[in-house]
Amino acid sequence: MARAAAACALVALASATSAQLVAPPSTLVRIEGYVGAKPQEPNLVVSWRINRGRDVYDLHVTQLLVLNGTLRPEQIIVGLRPYSPALSFTGNLEALDAFVNAPAGQKLAIIGYLHIEPPVRELILSTVQPMPVPTQQAD
Repeated sequence: MARAAAACALVALASATSAQLVAPPSTLVRIEGYVGAKPQEPNLVVSWRINRGRDVYDLHVTQLLVLNGTLRPEQIIVGLRPYSPALSFTGNLEALDAFVNAPAGQKLAIIGYLHIEPPVRELILSTVQPMPVPTQQAD
């Protein structure tokens, strides 16, 4: 009887732990960051290797916002930490082209749907827009 109770407790614990790492079927996110070489940006949140087919890209995230649902950015980061590549990505052709051909050092604003349901870890790109380069004001 004690073994059965211990087994049930372990299953419950495992279920609770994995539930924290699984996103709802469709989590809309906004990601700001850079593709390619790691920038000198002091405020990097996380760096992910993501793939499309056999092509692998480095995505250096400076801001991660969850636009719908109750999932927190920290849960996404922790949930993807053990994986490399962390995500595969797909989406509309215009967004894919903007992502893949982003110039070095260009900060991007990415809107997309994140699916993290084992074994699927996918980012479906909706829009990818270059962010304006901040200008320095003369004193």
